Formats: sequence, C-alpha cells, structure tokens
Amino acid sequence: MRPRSDPALAAHWAAVRAALDLPDDAPWTAMPFAEPDEAVDGFDAAAMDELADLAARSMKRGTCHLLEQFRRDGLPLRRPGDHWTVLRADGSPACTVRLIGVDVLPYAEVGAAFAALEGPEGGVAPTLAAWRRAHHAFFAGQCERWGVPFDPALEVVCEAFVTVHSPAWPVTLDPDDRWSAQTDRS
Repeated sequence: MRPRSDPALAAHWAAVRAALDLPDDAPWTAMPFAEPDEAVDGFDAAAMDELADLAARSMKRGTCHLLEQFRRDGLPLRRPGDHWTVLRADGSPACTVRLIGVDVLPYAEVGAAFAALEGPEGGVAPTLAAWRRAHHAFFAGQCERWGVPFDPALEVVCEAFVTVHSPAWPVTLDPDDRWSAQTDRS
C-alpha cells in the first residue's frame, strides 16, 4: 500500500469533492488495494485491476490488510468517513469509496459477513473458508517476505466501504445516506 499523489489525482479528487459536496479538508487518500510488485504485495496488475473494477461496480465493499503493513509503510489507519480513491495498476482512478467501518482484530476472528464484503468469487459472495484460504496465502507470503512467521493471531485491519463515485458505474449518495446507481450510464 503506497499512497499516490500527482496533479491528475488532485484534479480527480477536486471533481469528486465537488460532485459529493465535500469540504476542502475532507480526509482522502489515493492508493491501490495492493501493489503490482511481488516484493511488496505479490499482486500482478491484472489482479489489482480486477479488484479495483469490482469496487467501481460496488461489488467489492471491503478490504483487509495486516496491521503490520500499515506500520511498515508508515501509514495511519483510515477511519470511518474517510474517502479513498482506489487506483488501478497504472495509477489511474477506478473509483472513490467512503469508509463506513474500520476494525482491527486477529485474522482468526474475521467472520463470514466481512468475507462476503470482499467481493464475488465466480459471481457469488465468497465463503469464509474460501476467504481464509486466499488471505492466508496472501498474508503468509507477506510475512515470509518480511521475515516473520504467519500466525492466525496477527491483527488485520478490516475496512468496509461504499462506492461514492465511479466513472465505470455511476453511483451517487442520496441525501438520506442511501446508495443508488444512476440509470443513465452515458
């Protein structure tokens, strides 16, 4: 997880802020779900883009990282209400999400409801067992690169979010805080 900042992203964020009527000082970051670099997160560009596109279509509503990753990257934890522009592998914005929940808990205590937020597998919500298999492999790989053993007691940061701005699948926030897709996709 590496935050990005450049003039194009700043312009994108200004447009999102205007569209959502957010204040100039609204908390915001721009980064991918993972890095397209095995030495960092072990993801390839296609996998990164697939995750970003799921979030852009509101099919991915959560993500999870080892707490240690935030420490190693020197990043503060995001909080509910923060906005995050999710980037594709090439650094372009896929969508902007608003965090609605951030929980830190042991990996072994992540439940089925959060696993389902992470997005579909083969068109259906993932089972907790499938989520555990995939995340165990991912987190164990990170731990190995860091030179530490994977332990199910390691703390993870589970972030739940809603997509609030997406060029691929226009989504807007209703004044009463319900979410709806716009019908005109032109």
